[in-house]
Amino acid sequence: MINKDQIVDMEEEFAKLQKIEIGLKSDRSKTSTTIANYAASASLYTQQKKLEELIKEVEDIIIKIANTGRVRGKVMSQKTMRKFLDDSERRVLRQTTIDSINLLNEQKAGERISLYLAELDKEYAILKADIAIFKKRALLANFSNKDAVKQLVMASYDKAGPVIGFQKRIKSMQVAVLRREAQYTEMDEYRKLAKPTELWVWVAINTKPCPDCQIRAGVILPYHRWVERGLPGAGRTICGPFCMCKVVPSGVADGLFGEVREFTLKDGVLTTASELRTFKAKSNRI
Repeated sequence: MINKDQIVDMEEEFAKLQKIEIGLKSDRSKTSTTIANYAASASLYTQQKKLEELIKEVEDIIIKIANTGRVRGKVMSQKTMRKFLDDSERRVLRQTTIDSINLLNEQKAGERISLYLAELDKEYAILKADIAIFKKRALLANFSNKDAVKQLVMASYDKAGPVIGFQKRIKSMQVAVLRREAQYTEMDEYRKLAKPTELWVWVAINTKPCPDCQIRAGVILPYHRWVERGLPGAGRTICGPFCMCKVVPSGVADGLFGEVREFTLKDGVLTTASELRTFKAKSNRI
């Protein structure tokens, strides 16, 4: 069985991830200070180049956050799997199998980065549109173009205006990126260590998960079935990319996550009727 030290390790790693999240939301974060510096400059509202420079800096920060998430996910899996592997009769996967899993994982990680940057492009377009609308409203109120720009700068100091709205959305996006990368990297590492025939359990980390995650909590399925029905954070649950759940090998869940069986079944928001029947049939609840 997994021992108390490993439970402590897992809790410590999860606490580290939460601490990083709190840092991302802070007004002293790299994102906050970077955006605030740009927002205080009149050139941001008059020069396309400045907007592009801002987006490039935010893009670099997002990529670093994704890398941080992958490191945390790898450490988490190694700590929670160690005793599980020691106590089980498992063959080491052939190197060719591990190589193929690594290659697929790298491909998926690259696809996720592309998605994050596409999301950033959308936020860029919204920011440009919001600045243009702000200026038009100022002109209709008989402000000069120069005064309209001053209003934009002043709004940023008052924690208002289009750039501050952009900042809030980017912070939220970065938390989602951190969680997704940690989750998927952790699951990727489990796949390299667990047997191909391993059954996997949906674990609800949050004490108040969304209805869709409550339905899935404690359900046991093969990994490929979870992929078909949507892994945590994939968008098949109402909490979407902010999902804090994970799927782990059943042997790991038995030692660490007994509480996943305590949630009450009820209709989910995005869960289909057929999926609900499957989850009820496969539930590991006691």
